[in-house]
Amino acid sequence: MYLPEIFEEKNTEKLYQLVEKYPLGTLVTHSSNGIEANHLPFKLLHEPKFNHAILIAHIARNNELHTLIESGTDVLVIFQGEQGYISPN
Repeated sequence: MYLPEIFEEKNTEKLYQLVEKYPLGTLVTHSSNGIEANHLPFKLLHEPKFNHAILIAHIARNNELHTLIESGTDVLVIFQGEQGYISPN
């Protein structure tokens, strides 16, 4: 993903706050069925002294996503905060 350095957030505490304030994430996966995106509520578990976090999501039993993702499979989760447009001017 292209991310200009000026927009890169390196403060993990701010990133954790974003997830806690806007917990609806888009989980992007790739399986034998192709690329899929699912909107799921996430909970962030983090231990500040270890600078480590875990994302937990609820996947409905009827959503075959839980059978398509193997343990350890790489995924992408996208969280979005408030929406707005910033003019380049």
